[in-house]
Amino acid sequence: MQEKEGQRTFSSLHAAIPYFSSFPKTERLKLVGFATNTLVAGDELCKTFLLNEKKLSSLAPIVKSHERIHELGADIVCLQYVGAALRKAKNPQQNTRQSANKIKDLIHRSIESEDVVDVFQMAGIERFDISIITDAFLATAKEQKTGNELKLELLRQIMNNEIKLRSTKNLIKYRKLKEEVEKIISDYHAHFFDSLVAMEKLRAVAKQMQEEDKIRQRLGLTEEEEAFYQILANHPNAVQEVDLIKELVKKILAEVKKSASQPDWYKKDDTKAQLQLAVKKVLRFKVKAGLQAILNEVMEQAEERYKVWAFEVA
Repeated sequence: MQEKEGQRTFSSLHAAIPYFSSFPKTERLKLVGFATNTLVAGDELCKTFLLNEKKLSSLAPIVKSHERIHELGADIVCLQYVGAALRKAKNPQQNTRQSANKIKDLIHRSIESEDVVDVFQMAGIERFDISIITDAFLATAKEQKTGNELKLELLRQIMNNEIKLRSTKNLIKYRKLKEEVEKIISDYHAHFFDSLVAMEKLRAVAKQMQEEDKIRQRLGLTEEEEAFYQILANHPNAVQEVDLIKELVKKILAEVKKSASQPDWYKKDDTKAQLQLAVKKVLRFKVKAGLQAILNEVMEQAEERYKVWAFEVA
């Protein structure tokens, strides 16, 4: 790596750090971007760096009166920038109010809020939303060939956040998708494939979610109905006709909501047993196979999604 300050050329990141504070803003961000992209590629490496950076920042004020502390000032500032960027990459939605504030540097008080590293801009990501995970985004990543480790980490966080938001609507489906996402990241860290292949695999998972949204809209299902529709659709040997599945789903949902209107219904064995019996009556003679498996999945989804439903609609 080479960083320039006027006519000065640096052969490595380490050699450039002492001059960090004298760089123009664009050069500082390039330096931070390079370091962030390197560190974020390994979870353990990233944790170790953040721990040590936190220790360093805590110790700095204790020795700030030392005559040689200003010799290390630029190093500390640079490491704090990198630490801030890594924390934002790992927790992009956490402490959003703090992200608008300045980095609380204890050596140089001149760092203003506008200098806070924008990891999304650094990675070429416009917004924290699953809609940005497209084939066009992957094509750009292939062309740029750099910074893909940071892109991958942000895509991971975007996917996990989207799955978390959707999980209560369809517990079983999104639990499997979360496991799939984490397996992709685990395999990447185990060096089974590179960051670009990992992003392609995440794109496939995102595309599945995006396509399912389109299918739900095409079938005219609500989000509540879609969860139970998927349970039945995932048992093709049980029932195959789309119109019949939609009919059964509406009846199942009606029975679930009837039970969920009772306070703490999911804690009462008799209420759950009544619901299971009611759903079984709906499915009896309509489902050809796997009735018990379907009942178990319906009950699991009902308990997760409708624990507080009665209070939400009150």
